[in-house]
Amino acid sequence: MEVIDNLTVLHGDKKRRIELCRGDLAHLQQSEQIDILIVSAFPDSYDPTPASLVGALHRNGISVAELAKSKRFDLRSTFSCWLSSDLTDVSADIRFKRILCFEPAVRGKPPEVVGDIFRCLAPFLLGEYPEATVAMPIVASGEQNWQGEDMLLQILRAAVHWLSQGLPLKCLKIVECMPDKVERLRNVFGGSEFQTHRDLLASQSAIRYDAFISYSRKDREHARFVANVLRQDNGHARIFVDELALNPGESWQQAIYDVLDASARIIPLISPDYLESKVCKEEFNIALFRARESDANVLFPIYLRTAALPTYMKMINYSDCREADVEKLRIACANVWRR
Repeated sequence: MEVIDNLTVLHGDKKRRIELCRGDLAHLQQSEQIDILIVSAFPDSYDPTPASLVGALHRNGISVAELAKSKRFDLRSTFSCWLSSDLTDVSADIRFKRILCFEPAVRGKPPEVVGDIFRCLAPFLLGEYPEATVAMPIVASGEQNWQGEDMLLQILRAAVHWLSQGLPLKCLKIVECMPDKVERLRNVFGGSEFQTHRDLLASQSAIRYDAFISYSRKDREHARFVANVLRQDNGHARIFVDELALNPGESWQQAIYDVLDASARIIPLISPDYLESKVCKEEFNIALFRARESDANVLFPIYLRTAALPTYMKMINYSDCREADVEKLRIACANVWRR
């Protein structure tokens, strides 16, 4: 695999790499071992067509269709992806541990939801594969007929964002095998948008808030209730509830990311509406990154209303306050200050 160009993204003092490579993901060499290989497909359609990576893998004895029958985690309804079981013991010739399959048509157009790849990776990189190396083609640019340059632009924007927020990914390799396509992709990769992204570097902000409440707009009243109880228990507490704390006209998304970095505690209010919100899930994942990097207790999830929780959320200690039980919410708020 030949590295054509690369970017370095900083999170604090940690460096993450994004590489544009020319090579063949179906024929990795021993020295090119990676942790997770990303492929893309139409929903529940894994035909080994001649020109696809799925087809090339099939010819090498790795059937994505068979792997799909026993998915390790299926997160397509929330993150457009599923993850295979561990392939380490299948064959010594396999140069990756798992396959992550991106099926964008489940949730939207590929350029719009390509960030789901990194949302899906987050819980596994925080758990089984810290500091992993991940490789991918220009997803959805083959038989799904999306322009490679457009897809690469969106992949890079999503990758730079998540790596700068703390996604513990050591290296992302974006691989194309056709020389003529590589040259076109190089122009996107080397564009000024990515050479001048110093403003995306994560800052080590001083703590400005004691608690950040992450919630769906449909749970606004419960968020206000939780904020009021927190203040009753701690009269000096600085509580961030975005509708109350953001200045009019402020760039809300970047402001939210900055406040997440500057909050001592993050309290997600998990509900069906929370899980439907892209913004809420991003806030939760950033909170996971903060919790992983900190020796202090940072993440205090409250299970507000019954929902189909993704597996990685089930594995985190939370306060069960279903169905918005007022007394349980009071106890959960008191525990925030005790831990």
